[in-house]
Amino acid sequence: MKGVDRRFVSETSAGKRIVGQFRQREFDVSCSVNLSDAEASWFKTFVQDTLAGGVLPFEFPVWLGGELVWKTALLHEMPEASDLEAGRVIYNLSLTVW
Repeated sequence: MKGVDRRFVSETSAGKRIVGQFRQREFDVSCSVNLSDAEASWFKTFVQDTLAGGVLPFEFPVWLGGELVWKTALLHEMPEASDLEAGRVIYNLSLTVW
């Protein structure tokens, strides 16, 4: 999966100019989420439909400096599901967060 392209194009009298935006720090996060079957069904649909198969960024809660903050995240790969027990599923996520 490619990283997010945070460049923007601006029109100038000399032509197009592409400018990079590198002010944000990125970091990788790995986590697991324990979901009920109903929640897992919703999550699977969310990844497929809302995130276009996992290629679009989304908001994700992260603990930073002792507080919960919402950051933008992008999946490294499609989440893998594994059965935990009857009615429960664990999804392992690997994300880039900025």
